[in-house]
Amino acid sequence: MRREAAVRNWKRVIQITVDLGVNVINTEFSGRPERAEESERAFFRSMEELLPIFEREGIDVRIDPHPDDFVEDGLEALRIIRGVNSPNIGMVYVACHTYHMGGNMTEIMRAAGDRLRLVHVADTMDHHRSHGLRYITNPPGNPARVHQHLKIGDGDVDWDEFFGGLAEIGFYDRPGHRDGVVGVRRGRERPRRVALSTGHHGDCINTTNEEHNAINTITTGSTKGSNT
Repeated sequence: MRREAAVRNWKRVIQITVDLGVNVINTEFSGRPERAEESERAFFRSMEELLPIFEREGIDVRIDPHPDDFVEDGLEALRIIRGVNSPNIGMVYVACHTYHMGGNMTEIMRAAGDRLRLVHVADTMDHHRSHGLRYITNPPGNPARVHQHLKIGDGDVDWDEFFGGLAEIGFYDRPGHRDGVVGVRRGRERPRRVALSTGHHGDCINTTNEEHNAINTITTGSTKGSNT
């Protein structure tokens, strides 16, 4: 029932998106990592119902494999996105999720190619350092995911690799990426023009231009616990 309710909510989000004249929705996979197979099945069941609407309305949906989603690894997220088999579904790369995505930025960017449609720029500490003991959470074995949204230079992200990887795949040269910044979130800086932002990050603002307005939302398959 949760999945069905989430699909109803998504249909309402789509209607609001269309009414606002917006053509991009940014979202996350949601689900639970300890129930990955069940969550993935629910995701595809939801997409079977929602994808025809996205394609009919010309909406570009960009998905972030967020820490604690049913898929966190960047290459695995691409496998699922490709499995939807639609040009309307793309990927978000959030720099401060790098170490939960596998730490292999260039490999993920190369594999994503044109499916990488949005990047968020913020720094983070590598939680794998100190033999995985950089952050100790209690009780032992709990499923907590630790990351930060820091200013560039305050964390461990390799920014030469990050921006170099984007240049390698031609991210800055795409139509609508004016001066290479449209589609890039710069920490807590607020751009001149914003669309609508919803979700659990209060500062989640995306740069927009005439070609690409954007709505942020969460839960693509709302699979938090149920595949019905």
